[in-house]
Amino acid sequence: MQASNSLEREKYRRDAKEILQKQLQYVQDAYPFSGLGDVFLDELRDKLREPPADGQEPTEDRLKVRVVTDLIGQAEEVISRGLQNFPGDEYLLTLQASLSNILQNEPRAMQALETAFKTNPRSDVVATRLAYHYLRSDKRQEAEDTLKKCLEQNPGSKRVHLELARIFLDSDAKTYKDTISYHLKRSFTEGDTNYHAQILYGRHEFLYGDKREAERIFRNLSNQTFAPQFRNRRWGEVRNAAGTLVEYGGQVNKRDDSFCFVSIAALGTSVFVHFSQFSGAEWDSLMLNTSIRCNIDFTVRGPCGVNAKIVR
Repeated sequence: MQASNSLEREKYRRDAKEILQKQLQYVQDAYPFSGLGDVFLDELRDKLREPPADGQEPTEDRLKVRVVTDLIGQAEEVISRGLQNFPGDEYLLTLQASLSNILQNEPRAMQALETAFKTNPRSDVVATRLAYHYLRSDKRQEAEDTLKKCLEQNPGSKRVHLELARIFLDSDAKTYKDTISYHLKRSFTEGDTNYHAQILYGRHEFLYGDKREAERIFRNLSNQTFAPQFRNRRWGEVRNAAGTLVEYGGQVNKRDDSFCFVSIAALGTSVFVHFSQFSGAEWDSLMLNTSIRCNIDFTVRGPCGVNAKIVR
């Protein structure tokens, strides 16, 4: 009976994959990506429950290792593609977290990834997923070494460049500013849908590098067509080394009905602040040259002031 159920599950999965793959050709929403990711994760869980072949250790069962690694790679790829097209989709983010939990809690999945990477260090899907797991296990150096080894074999991998940049961003953005800029610049091709990478690059250049380059990147992003919730989404508030939000002081140099611009000397430029970032009473009393303090975040349009208040 168990074999029969297993065969039925495989048939249903094949049918579902065929239908969802066809839907990906004319995608209008995130469902085909999330549905296909769900199928891959379900199949991965089943494979990890299977005992290894008789007399073999899990890492010696080469067929099983290959199947598990392929499923991890397929799940990673479809979830990543889905998030590129539909950033912030809740179900895709849930699937991404589920995949991470599987790797965290299933030693055989991790063993399969390590074995697969030794066999094929060029695979950026395997390398980035393995590095991510190392980071979750507080093995930063192992994660960095894995990604660098992959880049030696696959220097054009946008995925690996982005993950390496993230490691250095989390470590010390100012100290590693040139290294981060190098990797972020290579983590996308202008005009592609790697929007998160472009936003991170623009943000990093604005804070630590070339502001004109940042303005160009955000100008290009602003010309893209996004859903309102994505266009207004905040991507990277500025914090100090202790993790505390950095507060900036400045003066209002332009005021409109629903927004203002604030000149911030510490940043060497003016930033947009929406009226919703002030209390109602403070917004009503706001005038030119009013001194304010605010935190800084970023949208696809560039830097913006948040949590604003008048300095009395």
